[in-house]
Amino acid sequence: MNILQAMLQFIRDPYNDFAGHTRDFLIICLVSIVVAIGIGVVLGVLVARQPALAFIASNFTGLARSIPPIAFVAAAIPILGIGFKPSSIALSVLGIPPILLNTVAGLQGIDPAIEDAARGMGMTRLQMLWRVQIPLILPVILAGVRTSVVQIIATAPLVAFFGAGGYGDY
Repeated sequence: MNILQAMLQFIRDPYNDFAGHTRDFLIICLVSIVVAIGIGVVLGVLVARQPALAFIASNFTGLARSIPPIAFVAAAIPILGIGFKPSSIALSVLGIPPILLNTVAGLQGIDPAIEDAARGMGMTRLQMLWRVQIPLILPVILAGVRTSVVQIIATAPLVAFFGAGGYGDY
């Protein structure tokens, strides 16, 4: 029996519940990624124009990145319990820093002349954000999202130790 046949036999075996583990893995990854994007981009936009807050946010997220996700989930067990919720929170916390840092860096890197031109055209701050700044920094934000997605997907099998399900149950 070659390796491909063994893999197909493993996937087809109802005892292994490959479809169920795949579903659990995808759900926890998608929820964590969406939450990380939402929080990271919003926080990045809020703190980017205030140097003190941007400095604090950058350093705090750097500190959060240094904590291993397993340690964070283990520390959250007494507060949140075990299962999907603490695991998705831990994965989201893992995914926020790259997105936040890239959003802040992108917004701080925009040429002030572009913002002056937008203001001169009569745009409000919100219009400038949506029509000028976000389109300019979208590639930078997406680079952070890509890093975040890789980290979340790579760490997701480990959260099965805390009852979240997924591929780590094997």
